[in-house]
Amino acid sequence: MKLTFPEDATAINAPGASLATSRKGVKATWYAALAPPLTGASKSISYSVHLNKAEAPEATVEAEASPRPSRTPPGDRASSPT
Repeated sequence: MKLTFPEDATAINAPGASLATSRKGVKATWYAALAPPLTGASKSISYSVHLNKAEAPEATVEAEASPRPSRTPPGDRASSPT
């Protein structure tokens, strides 16, 4: 998940996030691998920030899906017709 805090934001506290300064302000990015049953199927984030204007920062969610590996052992696969 990515949030961009305005450039006049102060006292940014974003546990677990990577913070980077940009032209638009400070970007906070959280990364999570969601791979049930190895990890949970959800991720919670939190942040606190002092803003001079009462505007919530814009948030974006980016997701990338990896193909699920085959669970059939290689020796047990049916041969393909030729």
